[in-house]
Amino acid sequence: MSGLHPHPSPLPQGRGEVKIQGRTESEKALVVDPHAASQIPSARVNSPAFLAARLRERLSNSFYGWRIVAASFVINAVHDGTYYLGTSIFLLPIGRDLGLSRTMASLPFTVNRIVPAICGPLVGALIDRYGPARVLTTSAILAGVGWILLSRANSLATFIAVATALLGIGMMSWVMSTTTVVNVWFRRRRSTAMSYAFTGFTTGGAVFPPLLALGVSRVDWRFTMLATGLMILIVVVPLATRLRRSPESMGLLPDGGPPTGPDTGTAQARTAEPEYDFTVREALGSRAFWMLTVSTGLHGIVATAFGLHFVAIMVSKGLEESTAGYLIGLLSLLMAPMVLIMGRLGDMVPMQRVAAAGHFIRIAAFAPLFLWDEVGIWRMLLVLALLSPTEATWSLGYALVADLFGRRNVATLRGFMGSSVSVWTIGTPVLAGWIYDYTGGYDWLLGPSMLITLAAALLLWFIPDPRIKLLPGRGRLGEPAPR
Repeated sequence: MSGLHPHPSPLPQGRGEVKIQGRTESEKALVVDPHAASQIPSARVNSPAFLAARLRERLSNSFYGWRIVAASFVINAVHDGTYYLGTSIFLLPIGRDLGLSRTMASLPFTVNRIVPAICGPLVGALIDRYGPARVLTTSAILAGVGWILLSRANSLATFIAVATALLGIGMMSWVMSTTTVVNVWFRRRRSTAMSYAFTGFTTGGAVFPPLLALGVSRVDWRFTMLATGLMILIVVVPLATRLRRSPESMGLLPDGGPPTGPDTGTAQARTAEPEYDFTVREALGSRAFWMLTVSTGLHGIVATAFGLHFVAIMVSKGLEESTAGYLIGLLSLLMAPMVLIMGRLGDMVPMQRVAAAGHFIRIAAFAPLFLWDEVGIWRMLLVLALLSPTEATWSLGYALVADLFGRRNVATLRGFMGSSVSVWTIGTPVLAGWIYDYTGGYDWLLGPSMLITLAAALLLWFIPDPRIKLLPGRGRLGEPAPR
């Protein structure tokens, strides 16, 4: 088995003494005895300097992987809130300002997906080789400049050129970088950590679309795009530099050390067994990889169309445009706790079953939109409640890549997967716009989307464990090997 490389166990993580300059003897005593706080006057304990020292001490003793998760949370929030869902806010005003149909207004956001389709494997290999910090920092700078230049575009050709050359390249590595680094830093609590990072997507969707809608309605879409680009340069670029490539590079273990505490079942079995890395060739030759890729691609077809046209879909069902923008924010707010719940379930039962359940629920959410000609606020709230668990299918799918094929080549494999998915989703925004232009509604989008989602769910549900063939004695996916 030339392609399977068991990880050597790194040195145990040390908890060396933490030194903070300027501490008094009483403050130093708290490192050894937390109850020593009772021996210090309350005014001293509540002083800003003392509280700041305690906070620095706690952060310095915490597992760095959780800082990776926190940075990924913010980066994901900006990505989803501005690029994935934010483009839905810009679609209608850009079409009005430039005199474009829905089909033509969708074109820039379709063409820029050609870049990920071509460059996905290359970007994944760069992340595995040079680490996510370098790749994401460069990408974020390109994205920020891209948003700024888009705000000055005055023609469809210019819009397409900037969206493809700068925004398409600049935004393509964000999710690949954050999901890769979280996959590498965690093993036993991988699904939970990924769910925390992925709540950034839902939080960003709750925060940014209402702000973008407010900026578009109160000022214009050009100012709002300019502000988006500046925010990326100020916030995302510094955070990207903090994404250390692996716990081993800092002398640490995944999850912060060996399994401890009350965790049982799948999560503990995941750590108890030796970890093996598939080569890229072995992974690409497995049925599990392509079932996961096709399922993700089918999911992407539906998600891409709805990500750009969801505001327009709600408007076609009788809601005001501004109300629809605020409801997107509410949907993301509802999704956040469901991502955490399903992420925790993914560490307790096989991940692919939890992800498939999210797809089944999505079908139930699409059915009312397909059946009702008009929706009011209350009916739309029901649809949003049913859609709330669906975001977790992304985080679980990304975590499955490392669970099935190991950590060493996870970005490269995600690159191949993302490239395949991008090819599938290139035309979906334009197709959704064409459906509206020629039918006057979105029913012919909603009906097929339910069937596509059903196929994605079934592929996930029956995905095999590729390790059974290469590692005799393995159990089923997500279960410990039989003794």
